[in-house]
Amino acid sequence: HDALAPHAPAGALSLKWPNDVLLAGRKLGGILLDAASGAAGLDWLVIGFGANLGSGPEGAGALGGAPPGDVAAAVLEELDHWRRVRAVEGSGAIRAAWLARAHAPGTKLRVRAGGAEVGGAFDGLADDGALLLRAGGRVRAFATGDVLLGGDGWSGGG
Repeated sequence: HDALAPHAPAGALSLKWPNDVLLAGRKLGGILLDAASGAAGLDWLVIGFGANLGSGPEGAGALGGAPPGDVAAAVLEELDHWRRVRAVEGSGAIRAAWLARAHAPGTKLRVRAGGAEVGGAFDGLADDGALLLRAGGRVRAFATGDVLLGGDGWSGGG
């Protein structure tokens, strides 16, 4: 989000759980992680980033020509910044920053997970990053799933 923001209209970017960046409600890009842990801790970590800089698939957002080298450098700078924030302030600071860039609590959404779909209201993130959904008088946590918000460009993936 922060690396792409200088190339987007003010306030046009938002985050969609767990890994998408939206431009005016349309998917602009995202991040994927893969890692392996062993007895000594983290053995390896691969981080993949993607963003529609010049154009994107139909229905997706695009920045319309942001220089790839500038965006790549900004992504690395932001990754280092948030790594330092986590080391000094802990993951709660990252959670708070994510929430400030995401849709508002109470936003109606649906989560597809484990072959089922649950509708409810966004209730934030758990300490471990799980999506919290208020539905049927209780709050459920989702560690994985596809988030959908009908009719405004939010779709699966996620």
